[in-house]
Amino acid sequence: MIESIMRMAETHLKRLNNRRRETCSAVDLVIGVQCGGSDAFSGLTANPAVGFATDLLVRAGATVMFSEVTEVRDGVAQITARAASGEVAAAIIREMQWYDDYLKRGGADRSANTTPENKKGGLSNIVEKAMGSIVKSGSSTISGVLSPGEKVKQKGLIYAATPASDFICGTLQLVAGINLHVHALPDLRHLQHDREPDSRSRVMSVGMTFALIIASIDLLVGSVLALGYRS
Repeated sequence: MIESIMRMAETHLKRLNNRRRETCSAVDLVIGVQCGGSDAFSGLTANPAVGFATDLLVRAGATVMFSEVTEVRDGVAQITARAASGEVAAAIIREMQWYDDYLKRGGADRSANTTPENKKGGLSNIVEKAMGSIVKSGSSTISGVLSPGEKVKQKGLIYAATPASDFICGTLQLVAGINLHVHALPDLRHLQHDREPDSRSRVMSVGMTFALIIASIDLLVGSVLALGYRS
């Protein structure tokens, strides 16, 4: 079975290696944004930078989707206020209600989030974490909502309801149709091994870690703010 999988992989790799980068319009971009292992700097540096880029891209005609039900639930009033219509707002509330019902069935409390790593990084509660997560979406109008497994069919800023797990969120965004993934990171935990170049752009908030993994990071926002660099 392993040999069969390897032969299949080789076939796919040959096809992928023939692909070449081409200049395209922003209209052709479908971008998924995500954050991981958030700390006290995430909502002040990396995530707002992603949100600023999100607004620029949406205005240029791109499609951008943000996600992570578990991370935005406690700031839902901020995102329903930006819904393009009552139907979009109702769809956002529907996805949050599914999460509430899921926790209720398991006897779990939303306050169990934040994680120990979040708290170690300076986040004291889930509301703080939600504020930092939502800011990745910028300030644009939310034009649509996707349930898990659905394919994006419209332009603009989209809320794609997914869990917060990096792997599950990223996979569901890929299923929804993204062709670029932007991941905001606070520290070294999410890059503990070397990665081959891929279609993920990494935005980091903390400079101390950046020195250790410079080859894996595309933009260090902490230095931009602290040193006044202009891009």
